[in-house]
Amino acid sequence: MAQPAPAAEMLKLPGEFPVYQFGLTGDTPAKEHLLDYLRSSIRNAERIDIIVSFLMVSGINQLIDDLAEASARGVKIRILTGTYLGITPPEALYLLKDKIRKNLDLRIYGSP
Repeated sequence: MAQPAPAAEMLKLPGEFPVYQFGLTGDTPAKEHLLDYLRSSIRNAERIDIIVSFLMVSGINQLIDDLAEASARGVKIRILTGTYLGITPPEALYLLKDKIRKNLDLRIYGSP
């Protein structure tokens, strides 16, 4: 049986950032986590577009400092989330608006 490529091996797509071949759930030998890649990407971003089904305060707290620093550098941040099943608490939205005062375009898609 063929051995998998090292977790750090990446696929290069033309005009895109590197795409890692393995899921970043912590199951890789190097214990790579999605949070580490998100934070690194935010720190190096020229613009940030995030589309998520819902936002949670616990998740925002993990990225808020990096997002605020990006905003202070002039990075435009666009976030689209939804109201499906009422999962996104208003506190999560207020946290984003309070901590990221400029360069934030926060939109909420209302579902029936």
